[in-house]
Amino acid sequence: LVAIPFGGTWRERMALSDDALLPLPGSFDLEQAAMLSVNPVTAAGLLEGVPRGACIALNAATSAVSSLVLALCRARGIAALAVVRDAAASEALRARGAHAVVVAGPGLRAELRGAAPGPIRRARDAVAGDASGRLLEARDEGGELVVYGLLADDRVRLPATQGVFRDVSIRGYSRLRALKALSPARRAELTAELVSAGFNPSKELRRYPADEFPSFEQLMSERDNMTRRNPQTTFVVAHMGRHGNDLGRLSRMMDEMPNILVEVGAVLYEIGRQ
Repeated sequence: LVAIPFGGTWRERMALSDDALLPLPGSFDLEQAAMLSVNPVTAAGLLEGVPRGACIALNAATSAVSSLVLALCRARGIAALAVVRDAAASEALRARGAHAVVVAGPGLRAELRGAAPGPIRRARDAVAGDASGRLLEARDEGGELVVYGLLADDRVRLPATQGVFRDVSIRGYSRLRALKALSPARRAELTAELVSAGFNPSKELRRYPADEFPSFEQLMSERDNMTRRNPQTTFVVAHMGRHGNDLGRLSRMMDEMPNILVEVGAVLYEIGRQ
């Protein structure tokens, strides 16, 4: 069973009701299961209500979420139009389930429409900024743009003409809000579909073997040596130097190296555990 994180992630132990758990096959890899309620559920939620035979355009097509969206599109008979920054990944994206791969650029609207087997009434945007407007322009009348990421900007910029003269809609997507709205039966259905569509231990995602990559301690040592060798340079150490779970070590590092500034983004939950 894997718990759906409806808050309370600072706790090491939780009491949960049955409907807050997703049952998985006994052979399911535990590291993969730990990610099930994040990217896989996001991918499934982005396709809720999209019928078989529809066309959907999505940017950031090489991301982990998009890989799962493409796999689900193939399983559901949805034509996925993958938007990328360069064509190097085209073959791999088609293998994952993309109907067509289009490179983002000034001619995006024409290229998407030329590649689509039917009207493009749905688009999924993980980038925001100007990318949102480009996807919006590529959609057909009566379409919908869903923004679920902020990779490029924390604002969505749209051409005013699209909202004034076309029948279009724009909305956001929140994974946890969408999960809460699903019945336990529908959650179980999505879990089964995700497993069969490719999210399983035989198709490992983002694994980094220890013998192929430097260890955490090696990376920290190299960072600290660089900081010591350059005392006149001020270094901004992101995410509390990756020591949010060891404040004593962080304190010693700050005492020894006064030329560092510590940033606290995305690690407040680690402080909350102490």
